[in-house]
Amino acid sequence: MIEILISENIRELLLSYSRKDAFPHTFLIEGGGADDRLKFSRYLANIILCTGENKPCNICPHCVKCKALSHPDLKEYGDISSSATFKVDTCRDIRSDCFIIPNDGDKKVYILKEVQNMSDSSENALLKILEEPPPYVHFIMTCDSRSSMLPTILSRSTVISLGYKKQAEYDENILPLALNVAATAIEAGALPLLKALAPFEKDKEGFKKMLFCLSDVYRDALKVKNEAGCDGQFGDIPEILSSRLTADKLYRLYNTSNELYKGLIMNQNYNLLLTSACYKLRRCVTD
Repeated sequence: MIEILISENIRELLLSYSRKDAFPHTFLIEGGGADDRLKFSRYLANIILCTGENKPCNICPHCVKCKALSHPDLKEYGDISSSATFKVDTCRDIRSDCFIIPNDGDKKVYILKEVQNMSDSSENALLKILEEPPPYVHFIMTCDSRSSMLPTILSRSTVISLGYKKQAEYDENILPLALNVAATAIEAGALPLLKALAPFEKDKEGFKKMLFCLSDVYRDALKVKNEAGCDGQFGDIPEILSSRLTADKLYRLYNTSNELYKGLIMNQNYNLLLTSACYKLRRCVTD
């Protein structure tokens, strides 16, 4: 039995698939922590591979091997503790392996961990096998949020949201500043945004915390846009952004805030980074 909470809706969903032995070929598991997503993915893989009557039965050879992480038809790729990008060659290897028939049963399951770390080229390489997978293949992908995935991947995936165990903790002094940056970035002209960024002129650590928060604001706005719902920790800002901006612009804002954050932790020139923040965020909205 897995150690994370599963909603009754998810239990009923898995039960319906299990009764018919008709699981979708591609699942996308979002929300929760990375370890939660991995535990749930292994649990789901166990259900798919189990040959018992009540899945997972925990006693059939498939369940025993899944529990020991030694099932030859269950393969895992990626790393929950690393932000290293999935390589295109890895996706091509997965695609080739899919056409090798299962060893122990009639199904093969691939767990792809933290696929938000895939580049667009890697996602496109994977998309080719998602479009027409062999009938015995099932993919279980994990990611922090569906908003980080290409629409073409999402359209071929059954999304299961685990939710968050708890809200992320943000600096109470930084949170309102981050919300102000998000709100002013969509106003006419650059001056309001420049003023919103002014408190960070000599506060590198505060700017870092703000970007971390800002990225989550845009993530929630994307969730609202995709009708996935959010927990309301950012007030009405995600709803406002969702109503004012297209999904493409929200994706760009989300990616840009993450790029700025990465630049900061890689010790890029702080003054240049702060100056470019206004230009880059505004460009996401106006282009």
